[in-house]
Amino acid sequence: MLFWDNTLLKYLELANEDVRVVQFVSERILPKVARLRGSINWLEVGPGPGTKTAALFETLAALLESRLELTKLLEPCPTWITYLRNFQTLLFADSQKRKVVLENTSFEEYETELGLEGETEGSNFITFFHVLYEHKIIESTAKYLQRKAASHSPLIACIVIESTDSDFYRLRRELQALGFEVPVAAAELIPDWFSKLGIPVTINSINDQYCRIIPGCSYRDWLLDFLLGCERRVISELSATARKEADHLLANFIKQRSNKFLYVPDLAITAVFG
Repeated sequence: MLFWDNTLLKYLELANEDVRVVQFVSERILPKVARLRGSINWLEVGPGPGTKTAALFETLAALLESRLELTKLLEPCPTWITYLRNFQTLLFADSQKRKVVLENTSFEEYETELGLEGETEGSNFITFFHVLYEHKIIESTAKYLQRKAASHSPLIACIVIESTDSDFYRLRRELQALGFEVPVAAAELIPDWFSKLGIPVTINSINDQYCRIIPGCSYRDWLLDFLLGCERRVISELSATARKEADHLLANFIKQRSNKFLYVPDLAITAVFG
């Protein structure tokens, strides 16, 4: 399992990703959700610290009012559970009509349990923001979507993944060429899933996303960890040669960025079922 932990917080502090993704989803996806009939049950997979979730909830709640019946958050990483519990308590303290459920579980476990029980569950809006990197969750997502398609239930699925135009994507590929194991988004697989299910998709680029490189601030304190998707402990176990190669690669790449920004656009893949 990938653990971005504090490196993700550092990245979100330096980047405008939260603002841009929330803006895109609020303007382009949530109006589609509002057009669904009846109550809305939102399933958020891997919310991390909940920064995007909190902002989207406010917009969705205002848009739907009492129609937002359930918000379910699936988060496997222990580090983020405290963040999310605080988020639940503060944001929903005075909300009597809307229910929020936080489950400390992986999407793989959630989908397996649904399969064993023969259930399709009642979510009609599901979001995956930067979680489709590992084989297990990719496989579970495909099974979940197949089950949803077979049920003919209304569903809007929104998947946000790293664009192949992103500097992070390029850096991970270069690290991979050096022999490092890196997380790679399933950008090539996802449209094919929906095609096989006969579900049309809309693919949009979320541009104007940047990550600042602050002069005098060592990017080495977080960037390699973030690119490898691992804990600081794993980085400390790298051999001196491997660490030197990685540092050299990052230093050369950043040296080329005279504007002190890394360009990190995303892709938003939206599918409407039923």
